[in-house]
Amino acid sequence: MLLCSVLAWFGGTIWTAGLAEHRSRAVLAQVEGDPAGVVDFTRVGPSDWERVYFFHPYTPPEYVQQSLGFRWPDVNQTSIASNDGVNLVVFVRDERVVGWFEHPRNRGDLMGLATAAGFPRDRAQFRVSRDQEGRAVLFP
Repeated sequence: MLLCSVLAWFGGTIWTAGLAEHRSRAVLAQVEGDPAGVVDFTRVGPSDWERVYFFHPYTPPEYVQQSLGFRWPDVNQTSIASNDGVNLVVFVRDERVVGWFEHPRNRGDLMGLATAAGFPRDRAQFRVSRDQEGRAVLFP
């Protein structure tokens, strides 16, 4: 189950649990359906983002905010600090969060994308690999 705000206001965009689920399923569809084995986050996020960040399970809220480079109070609405079953995906534009969702690791593990620098929009395409147990794992 995805844990996120039921309604969160992001500079004119309503970010709902349903939209977050839709974004996560869009990642899964690419993991399972792209014959080239690539997931393109420009097809997943809102239309107006510049940079995407990925955070692995047990990431402290302070680290999330430090990586983003600005205060994001809604990080406390995520379960990333205490849930080992999800990765947090955060879309940023002009030093504000324009969207986010928690992505269950069993739909494609994003831990290999976790970096404090994030990725600019033009470099947000990642290859899909399989680990020893056959689970999908994304890499830059």
